[in-house]
Amino acid sequence: AGKIDYPRYRFFDKFMIRFIMWMTKGPTDTQGTFEFTDWGKVDDYAKQIAAQK
Repeated sequence: AGKIDYPRYRFFDKFMIRFIMWMTKGPTDTQGTFEFTDWGKVDDYAKQIAAQK
């Protein structure tokens, strides 16, 4: 879960994150922003927790 927002990062951070993503076969397009959190599942989980009270 999380997000990579390449345009927001400074050169060195962008370079290192891109390298790690390349090693792990993740997204390496430094022009893009990539969301990894499935917000629908987060919402469903929150509703489950709220219903238990």
